[in-house]
Amino acid sequence: MTTSKDDLEENLECSICLEKFTEPKVLTCQHIFCKQCLEGLVTRVRKRYIIRCPVCREKSQVLNGDVANLPSNYIINRLLDLRRTNSKPFCNKHEDEILKLFCLNCQQLICRDCALIDHRDHKYNFAEDVFPAEREKIVNAMLESKEKVLALQGSMGAFEEQKKSLDQNAREVDQKIDDFFNEVIQFLKGEKQRMKDELKGAVKTQKEKIHAELSYFEASLEYASSRLEVIEHLLAKVSDEDALLAKNDMLKQLSDINCVLPHLKPTPQTIYDFGADDMLDVINKMEAISLH
Repeated sequence: MTTSKDDLEENLECSICLEKFTEPKVLTCQHIFCKQCLEGLVTRVRKRYIIRCPVCREKSQVLNGDVANLPSNYIINRLLDLRRTNSKPFCNKHEDEILKLFCLNCQQLICRDCALIDHRDHKYNFAEDVFPAEREKIVNAMLESKEKVLALQGSMGAFEEQKKSLDQNAREVDQKIDDFFNEVIQFLKGEKQRMKDELKGAVKTQKEKIHAELSYFEASLEYASSRLEVIEHLLAKVSDEDALLAKNDMLKQLSDINCVLPHLKPTPQTIYDFGADDMLDVINKMEAISLH
């Protein structure tokens, strides 16, 4: 499997500036952009610095807000170096030597001097002879990765279904909450009105009793006052003989007054209250709402 020159060139371009990568940096989502392009995307959220990927919108944390702290992409950097020099890679340790050998023990490119000094007892071969087998390993690993990517892409629909199911579940529960509390509110309003009506009826009944007692008290007081007034008038105006003739009748009337008046007392007032028992009664009734 080969990669065309056009595809390679496209993979070396930043999707922000559309130019060849300059200091390519990798975000958490594995999308790659120029360091300078990313610097303008850093935003502060509370005490953290983040970059939202221009491609997938995933957030990446940026240590101290410095894009330089993001990981670099070694492969892209190496391809850019080769593209710029348009030559074979040279050894970093032995700068005049080309990396044309591959150490099978260390699994890395080495130069002739490395083979003689640092990898003297290792097995190695020319890179061009080793590459087909190594390339096959890379291709097989890449095919496995692609299969996993395809499988993951296929599972994306499951996430959407989960979101839809979650939204539907939330709507149903939200409606149940509304229905329950609306019913509770209506029930409480009904209980409130019932209790007020009961209080109003009880107060009305007690007032009627008070009014009846008051009328009786007033009539008794009026009778006693009029009898006393008559007796006082007789004692003041009539002769002694006439007073003696009326004595028994006057004493009887005074005895009746003295017997009745001390017993004329208001019936003790009923004290109304809204207490714990009433609250408990309402709560017990509310259980019927929660159970159905």
